[in-house]
Amino acid sequence: MVHQANGSGSTGDSMRNLSRRAAMTLELTGPSFEDFVASIGTRLYGLSYELIRQKLEATGNLAAVEDALKARYDSSGRRHDWWPIEGPQGAEWLASVLSLSRINGDEPESRLASSLGRYNTMHGREFNHVVGIICTTCLQTSPFRVCAFGPSAAALHGANAYRIPGLQYRMSIPDGMALLEKKGRIVGRMMWATPTCQCADKTELVRLHLPNLPPPRPRSRYLSEDAKTAYELFGDDVARGEEADGGGNGD
Repeated sequence: MVHQANGSGSTGDSMRNLSRRAAMTLELTGPSFEDFVASIGTRLYGLSYELIRQKLEATGNLAAVEDALKARYDSSGRRHDWWPIEGPQGAEWLASVLSLSRINGDEPESRLASSLGRYNTMHGREFNHVVGIICTTCLQTSPFRVCAFGPSAAALHGANAYRIPGLQYRMSIPDGMALLEKKGRIVGRMMWATPTCQCADKTELVRLHLPNLPPPRPRSRYLSEDAKTAYELFGDDVARGEEADGGGNGD
């Protein structure tokens, strides 16, 4: 269930975005290395947890990240809304060691850069939000990136998240497709919502309502006068024929 939403997921500055998201992630997951990295790296930036861990081990930075999470979480002066950008163990350092500011494999740009471009677009641009979701069974909390089906982040509060097993698209992550439901209506969707706990195996049946769509407008409003007459007399097939004949006449 969604219990926290931070509004727009993008400020137009990739490093400030990461600073805010890292602080929110630490607040939700605590200093757990696995939970923090899987959340900030995979669920918010779409990069494989296994890849991040391998690179941390290869560069000898895994222990440094663990120490940074504990120190930041224990700091009495820490701010809940921002992670310091510069300085030792700042957001710039975090982005580098987690490979978020680096180009990985054959990708054309870094994850931070993509978060302002194609990844921002596929998550709805101004409807792109980062929300905190709590498992109603074990109470574990984690951040997720959401494309809301409306302009207000407040509308997501109290929504239930349901993962759709087996559903996957080219830009989604395996086991990452999910819908947000509130009062029987779909209010958003997620593409990187990988499981955060063992409760993910739980199955529920959800009843959804169709939206109140406007009534269809009469087709005759879009026809030429000749085609409209044919439509009224003989039906759709003849009207299409009239339009085709009229469209090919050069007079």
